[in-house]
Amino acid sequence: MSPTSEENHISRITWVEYDRRVSEDNPVVIVPVASTEQHGPHTPLGCDAIVGAEIADEVGRRTGALIAPQIAYGYKSQPRTGGGNHFPGNICIDAETLSCLVNDIAQSLAAHGVRKICFLSSHVENQWFLIEGVQDALAALDAAGINDMRIACMSYYEFFSPEVRDAVFGDKFISWEVEHGAVMTTSILLHRRPEVVDRDAIPEHDPVLPLPYDIYPFDPARGTQSGALSASTIASAENGKLFFDEVTGRLCEALIQEFDLRSGGPA
Repeated sequence: MSPTSEENHISRITWVEYDRRVSEDNPVVIVPVASTEQHGPHTPLGCDAIVGAEIADEVGRRTGALIAPQIAYGYKSQPRTGGGNHFPGNICIDAETLSCLVNDIAQSLAAHGVRKICFLSSHVENQWFLIEGVQDALAALDAAGINDMRIACMSYYEFFSPEVRDAVFGDKFISWEVEHGAVMTTSILLHRRPEVVDRDAIPEHDPVLPLPYDIYPFDPARGTQSGALSASTIASAENGKLFFDEVTGRLCEALIQEFDLRSGGPA
């Protein structure tokens, strides 16, 4: 039987229980990596953190993975993918800071026996700096004689199928590029955390279509004014359940496959 959600969180168990779980179960440790960034006028600055935590919690419950404390800050919001770092309330970190955090966390986990780690991102701009941190950690661990690590970098929003996309959007889908602060995250929040969504403030403007290039310094007048890249008018708890069930199911499948959980893990 999988542990309860509370028992999966490293921050909520004792060091004695943690040591036992790591030594006996050889679990995957999921490290959620998010951002503090605007997602329109209707959802909080912690949108990525809330969605990422809900997904990690469910995946941990279903697979027996341990959940590490979340990295709640991400790399700088970009106009094409997140609206831009000029929005008040965005708290962003440099690429080196993020990669160093990932490196340090991976090495700390490995030092106490963890050999399976998944950095699970909910913020597009984090991707390359997670990889940098993982590669640096693996090099350092290998030099220290720890060469049996396996580390995954996954972004939950890359696990949606065309079937779920079509079920939600029909023929009105534009692209995932303009989904920042829009239907997908709003729907998941309506499904899992409806109290954080201001339904009266859901934006209805046309999509802010990205150019195929970037100009710096960026002129905020050329980007989204709401903080979302497209409207959330079709967002619903029902659509959120479709998104949530698919992404958690497919993430579980990926962890089972990549970390051999059927034969050697707690799942």
